[in-house]
Amino acid sequence: MQEAGFVDIVEKHYYWPVNTWPRGKREKLVGLWTQQNLLDGIHAMSMAILTRGLGWTPEAVEMLLMGVRNNLKNRRIHGYVDVYVWCGSW
Repeated sequence: MQEAGFVDIVEKHYYWPVNTWPRGKREKLVGLWTQQNLLDGIHAMSMAILTRGLGWTPEAVEMLLMGVRNNLKNRRIHGYVDVYVWCGSW
C-alpha cells in the first residue's frame, strides 16, 4: 500500500468464527454470516482447483464437499477464519 501512495497504514487482524459455536450474540452473528458465505462459495472455491489442478472428477469433488459442508455446520468444531484489513489514506 505504501508503494501505491498510501500513508498512515493500519493493519487490523480479526478472527471470525466459522459457525455459531461462540457464546456471545455478536460472535454468533458473525459466525452465522461466515458460515453462510463459506457454504455459498465452497463449490466455486473448490471445483476448478480440484478438477483442473488435481484431475479429480466433479463427482469426487461433490463427495468431498458433502463432508466439508457437514463440518462447517458442526458446532463442536471450533474453527476460525483469519481476516486481515489494511486501512490507509493518501
